[in-house]
Amino acid sequence: MLGFLWLDLRAGWLSLAVIAVVLRLVSLVANFVGGENSSFQTIVELRQVQAWGIDAFVLPVGVPNPMIMVGQASIFFTMAFIASVVWTVMRGNDAAKKRRALIVCGSVSIAIVCSVVMMWLLVQGNLPIPLAVGLTLVPMILVMGYILGGDVVRASIMARQLQLSEQRLRASEERMQVAMSAADVGAWTWNLDNDSFWFSDIGSRLSGQPADSPVSSEAVVAQVYPEDRAAFWAVRDQAVRGKSVFSVELRRMLPDGSLRWLTARGRAERQAEGMPLLLSGVLADITERRQAEERLKRIVEGAPVGMLVCGPDGRIVIANHRAHQVFMHPTGAMTGLPLDQLLPTHALPGIVAPGAAARTEADEAAQAHELTGRRGDGSDVAVEVAFTAMQINDASHVLVSVADISARKLM
Repeated sequence: MLGFLWLDLRAGWLSLAVIAVVLRLVSLVANFVGGENSSFQTIVELRQVQAWGIDAFVLPVGVPNPMIMVGQASIFFTMAFIASVVWTVMRGNDAAKKRRALIVCGSVSIAIVCSVVMMWLLVQGNLPIPLAVGLTLVPMILVMGYILGGDVVRASIMARQLQLSEQRLRASEERMQVAMSAADVGAWTWNLDNDSFWFSDIGSRLSGQPADSPVSSEAVVAQVYPEDRAAFWAVRDQAVRGKSVFSVELRRMLPDGSLRWLTARGRAERQAEGMPLLLSGVLADITERRQAEERLKRIVEGAPVGMLVCGPDGRIVIANHRAHQVFMHPTGAMTGLPLDQLLPTHALPGIVAPGAAARTEADEAAQAHELTGRRGDGSDVAVEVAFTAMQINDASHVLVSVADISARKLM
């Protein structure tokens, strides 16, 4: 019983329980070596009595055994241990545990007190019931059975829920693996504690590192193109220091000397105190995309007129040398500028803004428009502009051709 209380509630002073058990063992030894038993030193009479309408119950009558006090002391320490359990639990904040402690300890205490009173009355000969009948233990057994039965039911429910969760997780992982395999995307994890990488099978093939085994960050960075390593570490530092997002495009050097473009995207997983523990995400080969972008840049740069490429947000992502001359901006300074800063696109009836290039109609896009542009020094320039909608990497872009017609306007 004391073991049940200790294992179930994990509270109370264990030393009191140990003393109670030792005294109980002493009283059991005395039951066989001192007197008739631990209750009677000498039995002088066996009295037949009636109880509950049943004849021929036999009750002993005799001289009480002093060793009965050892058993009573065991009961005293048992009650003290139960009180310490209740006191310890009631000091906590777990309401369910408090209720459990009151029910269990209360039923045990009542059973012990009733048992002591019954035993004393039996020894004194004032209670005519059989010594083997322990009615006071029935409520305690029922309560302990209720507690244990509830634990078994809850454990069964939790096991079923865990099994269902594992099945859902396994199915989700399988779907994710199928999707990543179809997209040729690999997974990676960077453990910041031991500074090691883990790659999935596809991630291993893309990165050139072993699969499903730790790889040092030095080994990973050794295959990164030297000019891209600074960007790699800068993005890592940003993710660790609070940005949480890890996103970088870099080149990987192959053993034959060729280069492959890779994009790594992920997020930082943080500990409770906020320090990052892991960086994890996906890895994809974007060589074909970067090569297409380079071809587009060469085409745009070689055009005899000014050429601009605007992204979905209406900002310039590519501008050739001639466009910089038309708008009098230093080479490279126009990248990232809103197109509205150079051209009043809102004044074009029927022409869709660059951010909605997917809805631009072909006849409107091909039509040239004479506009007044704004140069870098704030002066105006007469230009002829044509818009063409295009898709780059599944995103809507606008190709803008610009010709300086200032000389023609003066004629």
